Amino acid sequence: YLFVAHGVLRAARLDDVLVRDGGDGRRGVARDHDQATTGKRAITDVTPILSSPFATLGLAKLVTGRTHQVRLQLTHAGHPIVGDAVYGPARHVGEGRLLLHALRLGFQHPTTHERRDVVSEPPDDFVAGAANALAAGYSGMLPCFLGGSSSRLLRNSMSD
Repeated sequence: YLFVAHGVLRAARLDDVLVRDGGDGRRGVARDHDQATTGKRAITDVTPILSSPFATLGLAKLVTGRTHQVRLQLTHAGHPIVGDAVYGPARHVGEGRLLLHALRLGFQHPTTHERRDVVSEPPDDFVAGAANALAAGYSGMLPCFLGGSSSRLLRNSMSD
């Protein structure tokens, strides 16, 4: 996944236990041992690509696959995804668009058992939201990371 998160994010492996109710009626990260026994482990490798003092453009590679995994883990780490009206702060830079994009999805075909990968370039509204969140000074650099043939950089970094 490609994302833009609030603040400056460092490369990390996020390893948490996700629960259906984090205490506020929404999904969340386990806060204590009792919650941890009812939750499911979630592991995500996070790699920053470009940061400003305001936000980080990054890649999230799922080791496990849980509902809202990237959103919950980044919020728990103190870096909610820009535009996340459910788990993020009340006001957002780039409101109206969750800045999370499934750059590549892979699966085993159910009948042929062949590995299939689907790649999707980030849409224009993601690029515009990322430029806004990272600040005007970085907007000229974003096309080299997000557009056209240069997005091979992103695909290659996720193919590990």
